[in-house]
Amino acid sequence: MVTIPLTIKAPFKPAPLPDHPTDFTAIIDAFTPPNSDLAAPPFLSGLVSRVYDGDSLGILANNALLRVRLIGIDAPEINSPTACNEPGSHEAQAALALLALGMPVSLHLSPAAPANDRFGRLVAHVVRLPDRLHLNLEMIRQGHATAWPYYPHSHVAAFEYAQHFAASCRFGLFRRPRHSPDPPPSVPGDADVD
Repeated sequence: MVTIPLTIKAPFKPAPLPDHPTDFTAIIDAFTPPNSDLAAPPFLSGLVSRVYDGDSLGILANNALLRVRLIGIDAPEINSPTACNEPGSHEAQAALALLALGMPVSLHLSPAAPANDRFGRLVAHVVRLPDRLHLNLEMIRQGHATAWPYYPHSHVAAFEYAQHFAASCRFGLFRRPRHSPDPPPSVPGDADVD
């Protein structure tokens, strides 16, 4: 059994954890507040037509291609100004492509965050349809992205738990001996280049 250290910073008391901690969905549900960003109807639905890197997608909706930044996560950058390709960048892009490319998704905004980042991308939770897989959370759970609370949202505690889970299991980025699970710099998109 894996013991996972956890610090909860959410303003609510999580539900009791299930008896079988291998049920990841039930554990994450325990950390999701009832007034979650996903509780409201989706802002928009569309089809994932492009994967730019591990934390940004192209969504085809209403005959337009929208660039979307997955809220609350940070994945290694591809061709960033500070490094050609950060370690794990292609793996993160491939993981997101496997999860999302060609799939219908719904986009959910956080009322506490700006709608767009400094590059004009929509900042959103992305939920794959019809199975309702939360792609932001899944990228962290698989270890291809880290929790990044720069943009406020209601799933911070769940994202942090998923990161601790991935780190303790040594998934994705956490296989690398020098990877730090600490959040990236505090300025969004510092290394983001599309």
